[in-house]
Amino acid sequence: MYFDRVLQMTRLSNPTVPILLLGDATNKGMAEIHSVQHYLYEDYAEPFDKYIHVSVNNYAYEKFCFERWIIFKNFLLQTDTHSSNSHRFIYCDSDCAILQDISYLREIDELYTCDILTFSNNEVIVPCLFVSTKTVFIDIGDSILSFYASQDKRLFESQVVTSTENGRKHFSDMYLLRQVVKDKFSIFSLEDIHKFRYQFNASYYTMTETEKLNAGNVLFNIHYCGESKKHLLL
Repeated sequence: MYFDRVLQMTRLSNPTVPILLLGDATNKGMAEIHSVQHYLYEDYAEPFDKYIHVSVNNYAYEKFCFERWIIFKNFLLQTDTHSSNSHRFIYCDSDCAILQDISYLREIDELYTCDILTFSNNEVIVPCLFVSTKTVFIDIGDSILSFYASQDKRLFESQVVTSTENGRKHFSDMYLLRQVVKDKFSIFSLEDIHKFRYQFNASYYTMTETEKLNAGNVLFNIHYCGESKKHLLL
């Protein structure tokens, strides 16, 4: 399974850093092998019946993209793991392997002055690598629940975008994240850092990305998007 390789690479690059995995029974053994603290995500889930599906992705996948933020919120509220509201966490998707010691982030001044560090633009926040505090994670979970509970059709439709590829309408947590945090928290885009090559999207391999690597930029993490995961199984 690709996830075993992701855990292995992340642990090797961060041998002493606490790594927490909100997973299920199928990856508990992997967590033990790589000295990762394992928690069952289902223990921190709550009903999310108000979800409205408008996506190019399937229902279960897209719904869970929203639910994960609610799970994070409940996990941080219900456990005593780092009780300080200002303690910073790095959230990564399961297909994102960190290749550098995370202390590397301390070289970024904005780590100390901004509430959120992530890949983003004016429309979306891409959460595959998302650095923030306990306070922000809890607020995001509450805001997603409030957004759907309001059943504000006009507000919802204003967030839906039409795919330029096939004309289908699409709404994901990346769009909603930007809306729920933009007026509350300061956001710094890691895309604005030219000193480092923070993220390499494996399935979007382009000459531009190759040039950045050849220019001596440091590869912080690899995001094994889509079918690129199969290369981890070789």
